[in-house]
Amino acid sequence: MPGLAQKVIQSVFYRKAQQRASAYLKDRSKLLFLLQQVGRHINTIAQKQTNVPVLDSLRTMMRMVNAYRLGTYRTVPWQTLTKIVAILTYFVLPFDFVPDVLPVLGFTDDFALIIWALGSFAGDIEAFQAWEAKSSTADSVNFTE
Repeated sequence: MPGLAQKVIQSVFYRKAQQRASAYLKDRSKLLFLLQQVGRHINTIAQKQTNVPVLDSLRTMMRMVNAYRLGTYRTVPWQTLTKIVAILTYFVLPFDFVPDVLPVLGFTDDFALIIWALGSFAGDIEAFQAWEAKSSTADSVNFTE
């Protein structure tokens, strides 16, 4: 998987996702829209394929980005945040390195990126999860504000 993740990161599709991620991070309403898209995409996948552990990790990344968007969690390094938003952006792109319309294989590249992020930003993700476990906002996550 790391080899695939590296190929995806070097692709024109990921560069496009990075450009969009920069725009999303400059506008809270655009970032909210992205989070809503990712949530719908996760639900679609979960309905078709049960027990996909990567989706739980993706949900954690979504909560981290949302907490940043709301201003309740700002200790995430900017580099981590921008790369996670780029991965979320890439995740919702229907045509990417391995197009999502391909049965079974379509999400391989997306999942490879998510797994890469989990390894690359494990400390930042764990710090967020520790903060979230202590925070009262963990129970009131929504993507409507």
